[in-house]
Amino acid sequence: MECPACKGNIPEGASFCPYCGKVVRGKKFAKWWFWAALSGALVGAGLILGFELLKERKIWDIQEASSLPQEKKAKGDMNF
Repeated sequence: MECPACKGNIPEGASFCPYCGKVVRGKKFAKWWFWAALSGALVGAGLILGFELLKERKIWDIQEASSLPQEKKAKGDMNF
């Protein structure tokens, strides 16, 4: 592997250049961040979708309940 700053020969898997001290990050680090960002985006989208579906269900239940005919209840009926 080659150092991007001094073009020195760096051993594979090294996190910094032994010649100039420049921090070198390999492809493994970049892949980790990619998967972390992707999974975070998917979890966020799932939470938003779930919230919107629950909100829509509440609206649907309210509209359905208000459109049903209301029965007159006798005084002795218990409301459960």
